[in-house]
Amino acid sequence: MENKKRYISCGTCNKKYCYLISGAFITFMALGILNISFMLYFSENNVENNFNIINIMSYTFFSGLCESFMIIPDLILKRKIKSEKNYSSKKKPNSNISIKYIFHPNTASFSLKEKIYFVSVALLKLILDIIFILYQYYFSKFYLLIMVLTYYFHFELICLFLLSKLMFNTKYYRHQYFSIIVLVVVGLVKFILYFFDKGLGYFFIHLLIHLTYSSFKSVLTVYMKGIMEYKYMTPYKACYLMGIINFIITTIVYIIVTFYPCDNTLCKVEYNNKKYFGNILAILNYSNLFTLGGVLIRTILLVLTYIVINDFSVCHSFLIGQMITIMEFGSYGGLNFFISTIGIILSFLSLFFILLFLEIIEINICKLNYNFKKYIERRATDDNLLAIINDDNSIDEKDM
Repeated sequence: MENKKRYISCGTCNKKYCYLISGAFITFMALGILNISFMLYFSENNVENNFNIINIMSYTFFSGLCESFMIIPDLILKRKIKSEKNYSSKKKPNSNISIKYIFHPNTASFSLKEKIYFVSVALLKLILDIIFILYQYYFSKFYLLIMVLTYYFHFELICLFLLSKLMFNTKYYRHQYFSIIVLVVVGLVKFILYFFDKGLGYFFIHLLIHLTYSSFKSVLTVYMKGIMEYKYMTPYKACYLMGIINFIITTIVYIIVTFYPCDNTLCKVEYNNKKYFGNILAILNYSNLFTLGGVLIRTILLVLTYIVINDFSVCHSFLIGQMITIMEFGSYGGLNFFISTIGIILSFLSLFFILLFLEIIEINICKLNYNFKKYIERRATDDNLLAIINDDNSIDEKDM
């Protein structure tokens, strides 16, 4: 009896990619546990759930600090590469074969112009971090730690798709165009679910903010892909170099604002019965310890994203972003149960088409799987075999 044709089947998934996605999932779980611990601490100590300490200064300061910590795994990686190099040279001392290593001093160097570009992108990242916090606290009014640290701006997927096609000239096929169209439609529907009851003007303001932020965030991601691919920079080094630049800037600003009390909506940090935009002396408390832990986990997630886009493509980071949106709808108490349920269903629908885009699953209808990588390679192999057979036949005819 012949097997029935399956309309949905499994594609191929790189083992390393599976490990990285599993690491991202575990990171999200750690962030959820941290959030629960934070809430239990405040409830047991009869303290109001006050998250305003996660302001612009503390968040950017911790982000730069935690990203700077990534120098540790980078040094470990370099030491490992160096030891492997020494081992191979000892193993074959008389070998004349020249070995090319990834970190070549001539190709990995930066010109003055490229250094200016790098610092400019680091400043762009700092500005995006500031917008990230400002938007949530003064536009969306989020005060939950998990919502602040896992918030995901819509339209990043389509922006990454367009920029990767524009800057890297990436070739896409029918199933990928079909997937991205569905993802855009689903993304718009989810965005409407967030803001449908806020008024038309409010809706378009948020739409503009999300489009602007997503565009610049995608530019940052594509740039990071470029320096890792063409300048042979490790994901850890790319992370900690930008972290050090932003950490120095935020530390200087933090120290300056510490000496100037203020009294407006942006000044939410209290110290000695005075309010400050930021006060570095008020940073040592239990609330900020939890915040530091959350930002550290978020930095680990950022590095995992950099590793994914370095080893695969910027589009492979779609899956990590989709995990965030699922958690977002599941933990956002501002939406009613019906809308939250629809949002989660749409998030899983997006997950399905992201897997189709990445060829992890197949849809065997309308020839959507015709241009899957494995089928293209199979056809190329068959064509090569046919060419070899034809060549053999022509030789036999000449011999005869």
